[in-house]
Amino acid sequence: MIRISLFIFLLSLTISTLKAQNDIEEADSSLYVPAFERDTNARVHFGAVFGLHYQGINYSTNPDPLYSDSIYDWSSKNHIGFSFGIIIDTRLNPHWNFTSGLSVMIQKLQLNYTYQNQRYEPTTNYSTLQVPLWLSYAPKIKIKRFYYGGGLIFTTDISRHDEKINRNFLINQNNLMVGIGMGYRMRLPSLSNLNFDLQLHYGVINMVADEDTFYNNSVETIYPWEISFYVSLD
Repeated sequence: MIRISLFIFLLSLTISTLKAQNDIEEADSSLYVPAFERDTNARVHFGAVFGLHYQGINYSTNPDPLYSDSIYDWSSKNHIGFSFGIIIDTRLNPHWNFTSGLSVMIQKLQLNYTYQNQRYEPTTNYSTLQVPLWLSYAPKIKIKRFYYGGGLIFTTDISRHDEKINRNFLINQNNLMVGIGMGYRMRLPSLSNLNFDLQLHYGVINMVADEDTFYNNSVETIYPWEISFYVSLD
């Protein structure tokens, strides 16, 4: 009788445990379901991302009269850029995700000035290859949920050679941006995840190259910034 009672108790405990685990897995949207493998235990996902960016620069000029008397009346203009690439999304635990990948960004830089009483508004194409290292946190574990994050973005200039050498202001090849943002994730009927992200990025490396030219000496610092909106599918 004791054995039967013990067996019934253990069987009930096992069923209750399995049911609780199943409820947790159903509520945990971070247990990804890739669009092709349908592997609910996959922790790493590959996907595609498209971004739209509103971009500009913060700058400071050289106050030395040698430059300020001949080149002055500075201003900058913001531009719209776009990007596309692949993402690698890794589930660290039910609340935390780490995202990386590789993207190509197409954008423009513009710094206007007056030189010898003539107005110049040069615009240069500035294409970059970007590698984000982004950490995000979701307070609630739901199939549809908000999340918040921040991280670093490494960039390198991949513009054409003639565009690089014909710029009035020569800029550094590489840069580093820091960012914060928030996003929203939803699961599609295909069991893939559709993500919407709004992020703010700011460059932390001075873009002005260490070149002894009149234009580069007249500007002390150039730091890029951007407001980015991403749509990704994984």
